[in-house]
Amino acid sequence: MGIRATREPLEKQIPPLHHRMTNNESGCPMSRFWDMGHAHPSLKERPCNNEYPREAMRTALYGGSFDPPHRAHRAVAQAAANAFALDLVLLAPTGRQPLKNKAPQATFADRLAMTALLCIEDPRLEATDLDAPHPDGSPNYTIDLLRSLHTTEDQLFVIVGADSFSELHRWKDPEALLQIAEWIVVSRPGAPSPQPTARIHLLDTLALEVSATRIRAQSHAIQTATEIDDLTPEVAAYIDQHHLYRE
Repeated sequence: MGIRATREPLEKQIPPLHHRMTNNESGCPMSRFWDMGHAHPSLKERPCNNEYPREAMRTALYGGSFDPPHRAHRAVAQAAANAFALDLVLLAPTGRQPLKNKAPQATFADRLAMTALLCIEDPRLEATDLDAPHPDGSPNYTIDLLRSLHTTEDQLFVIVGADSFSELHRWKDPEALLQIAEWIVVSRPGAPSPQPTARIHLLDTLALEVSATRIRAQSHAIQTATEIDDLTPEVAAYIDQHHLYRE
């Protein structure tokens, strides 16, 4: 079922998106995660003064194409937040993935908007534009994003599927990736799981068989995306309203 007429227009339901302010913009080196109008609650309640240090945050980066974002993405983010006591999970659509030759079907703006809609029911989950396409069209590298997020105060994690983690040696600066953040590896059917260490953790409590490729294929054959159970109603309504994945 779709969005009822009594609800706000879909665009008004999209929550604020996170972006990172520089020290010059914020005037405070401790301000790392801000949305488009107000600070994250853990920062907002504390003075921006080194004499009053805030509590460390446990923040996870969860990147991907999100083309489209679906229920399994949200389930993974929530399971990771529950299992590892995460304060914040940043879902970051990637502008251009270095190891994928095929570009996403939906635009970055649409993928970001859908990801924001996916997060509306859980305050721990927030969409971010930190991995937006580069102006020169160059690839987005995870290590560059992690370096921009890294602080000495906070604990940084990365959520990734076991299939992607098995290819970590192909990523840019794999050794630095393992040093700058802890990794939450989500088990996947047919993909080997790594040996857990102090910085590599396994999340094997999920058994989800959802594919964005399959969802896009289903969208060709049906009248409305709200018929696809793997999509949340808000994301399905956005797909229908913007006529995505129809060609």
